[in-house]
Amino acid sequence: MHRHVIAIVTGVMVIAVAPVRLFAGHWIPGSQTSNASADMIDGRSTSQLSNQASAAETCPQTNLEWKQYIAPNREFSIRYPSSTHAETSQERNVGLVSRTSFKFNQAFDVGGGNKGFIRFDFQGSVWRNPNRLSAETWAKRGINPALISDAGALTVSNAKGYSLRKSDLASWSVDIFVARSDRMYEISYLDIVTDDTLISSATRECWKTVLDKMVDSFTLLQTNDLPPSDGK
Repeated sequence: MHRHVIAIVTGVMVIAVAPVRLFAGHWIPGSQTSNASADMIDGRSTSQLSNQASAAETCPQTNLEWKQYIAPNREFSIRYPSSTHAETSQERNVGLVSRTSFKFNQAFDVGGGNKGFIRFDFQGSVWRNPNRLSAETWAKRGINPALISDAGALTVSNAKGYSLRKSDLASWSVDIFVARSDRMYEISYLDIVTDDTLISSATRECWKTVLDKMVDSFTLLQTNDLPPSDGK
């Protein structure tokens, strides 16, 4: 009998192992899932997740076809590999204008003929910023400084921004913020590039190339394309 563990971190990363017969739920602070039922992971059957992983279970090569996505209300555009697609969130968070996710999978060997995979999202979000906070001030709100690493200014889409790595005690993620007018633009993704325990150095380098290319392609559209903020 095999026992496998899934961890869900801040809603954007899943580590799972398939095939499974018995699922042992493991809760991590900040997760929305604790004990799941047998053969169910994140609300889906293990067979569904296994099929999803096999569909695109490695880092997409940059020589694949890349497509362009334009966010709702034309807030920004971004390019992404054809191995994934854009999904618009229906979240109703206070101040959130829109959120778009691109889902990725990365397989890894767990031994004994079993294969695991890391599932994570690359997200682009737009927030209302009626107080016109700077990118740095916004980025550091409510975060324990001890959980921040590699913070500093950078330029995105010819605009000044701020980037940091943050930990939720289970994994590291990268957050990039750009302020413009009464909007705050956020790019966030799992820092899979620094994981030297599950994936090879060549695979990490591949992910660095892909994720950097997506970030570099992020473009703020013209200000006059933006709808006015209602301050909510």
